[in-house]
Amino acid sequence: MDALAKDIRYAWRWLVRSPAFSLVAVLSLGLGVGVNTAMFTLVDAVLLRPLPVSNPSALVDVFTSGGDGDVHATSSYPDFLDLKTDNTVFSDVIGFSPMFAALSLGDRSRLVVGQVVTANHFDVLGIRPERGRLLRAADDEPGAPKVVVLSHRAWIREFGGAGDIVGRPVHLRGEPYEIVGVAPAAFTGVVPLLTPELWLPVAHVENVEPAGNIESMPGPGRTRLERRGTRWMFLKGRLKPGVTQDAAAANVKVVGARLAEAYPQTNKNRVMSAVPTANVRMLVPEAGGPIAAGSAGVMAVVGLVLLIACANVAGLLIARASSREREMSVRAAIGATRARLIQQLLVEGAVIGLAGVAVAIAVAWGMLRVLVSIELPIPDVPFDVSLNARVLMFAVGAALFAGLLASLTPALKASSTSLVQALRGPAAAGASTMRRWGLREMLVTSQVALTMVLLVIAGLLLRSLGASRAADVGFNTRGLAVVSFDTDMLRYTPERGRQFWDDALARAARVDGVTHVALAAPRVPFELNFSNSGFRADDRSYPAGSRCDVLQ
Repeated sequence: MDALAKDIRYAWRWLVRSPAFSLVAVLSLGLGVGVNTAMFTLVDAVLLRPLPVSNPSALVDVFTSGGDGDVHATSSYPDFLDLKTDNTVFSDVIGFSPMFAALSLGDRSRLVVGQVVTANHFDVLGIRPERGRLLRAADDEPGAPKVVVLSHRAWIREFGGAGDIVGRPVHLRGEPYEIVGVAPAAFTGVVPLLTPELWLPVAHVENVEPAGNIESMPGPGRTRLERRGTRWMFLKGRLKPGVTQDAAAANVKVVGARLAEAYPQTNKNRVMSAVPTANVRMLVPEAGGPIAAGSAGVMAVVGLVLLIACANVAGLLIARASSREREMSVRAAIGATRARLIQQLLVEGAVIGLAGVAVAIAVAWGMLRVLVSIELPIPDVPFDVSLNARVLMFAVGAALFAGLLASLTPALKASSTSLVQALRGPAAAGASTMRRWGLREMLVTSQVALTMVLLVIAGLLLRSLGASRAADVGFNTRGLAVVSFDTDMLRYTPERGRQFWDDALARAARVDGVTHVALAAPRVPFELNFSNSGFRADDRSYPAGSRCDVLQ
């Protein structure tokens, strides 16, 4: 350890005496590590980061198989209530569903992402309020006052962090709600990356997320809270102390079988299953495979950037080593072993790598700010891609690895210098010139090869993007613009809605440069949707259940 401390001090003095060399080397490694750190932050947020709740390892996701063959589908509210009371493995069970709502704040309104949750949501997750209170059991009762809990981000963004936020009114879909509390900043929800801006009790789900015509769903009841055949909730349970994941899965299956026997009209052939929450990313387990594969591909590509940076720094160190041959030879002459010389040179590389951590963090922070600022075809969803302690540890580890990797070949080369050749000068070293240049050429060749791989990948991506933009979609898209509205979110009556659209068409037609105006409902071509509407020719007959994919 004493020798290591001396090597670190010597390496630092050596870097200070060569500022130009040090700056280029540190920036090279810092850039490569920074790109990898930014990508790792995204991977961490999606795959690795535990939920910001109390004891997340004790949480289990519960699913009900769907009628279309989905093994992991949503559950109904009556099934949630039965699971909550009939299971023997959970201390409690929560239900939630993502939702969009029009948030009106007097002089402005916008679309927000929130969650409809059962009143025990925060208690089961171990979350305490930052201001006011969170939800309680009475909020789930029919006819309960309309209340809402804000996220910390929404509190700061929309209300400036006002101290008197509790008790203030807001309007969601035209309905008044009272703000009863603010969640802590550390709580970013139970879905990785997506942070709800508000939470509402399930008693008001029909107000903020109308289900449309549910009369076609099996089972009695008038609302989705009453209909067992209307499945819309994601469920999570917290294991009792000492209960294993396998025991939970077995008990949940038994509860599902009981429901299938008791309610055959709605639950026949429906199977309940339990999956550890740690294995569920983005709501369903099936999303984990593609996300992991995509993440591995991205990390492999940005890893090439780091290898290029290592090769660049290795070339600089080899060039630098040619001026230190006499130094290495003298050290060897006075008793330094080759292992001792290699250690010193590796320490120098590690110091260069660690010095680049600050650059890497700055590069990663900048890249993440750019990524989260990209406009997506969804509402303003806050993506949680913060640089946490695990990301910082990755940056330090990657920088240390890069520094050691970049200095390994130069260290082996410099430590093998002949004492006689070094003392006799460059002329005597002519015989080794070809070997030295061969090593440098190998590094340069590897840089060129890796760079070509990245250029080819980038070229293919750009080509695919260009091809997708130039694809023939069947109609002329030149000069087209789409503006979307949803009058239902503001509870317009049908008459008022028609008047709004008539006025919007008339006013848009008067805008300079506009030649044609039209309405499209409910979907426009190539919009993200789940529409499965079909078309059939009037003069043809089709067997029951058949499809007509092409009309002539």
